[in-house]
Amino acid sequence: MVCAALATAGRTWVRGLERPPTALAQRALHEAKVASAAGWDAWRTEHHSPN
Repeated sequence: MVCAALATAGRTWVRGLERPPTALAQRALHEAKVASAAGWDAWRTEHHSPN
């Protein structure tokens, strides 16, 4: 009974979001990739590495 209530509450919460969870995950992944690339570029610049 508790599981059904939690599932219903979860579905209601997800439907109330402005963006679906998959869009939020895709945005977070994109931001992580951009941050990783920026960090890598900064490291290469600091260490004068051609790679």
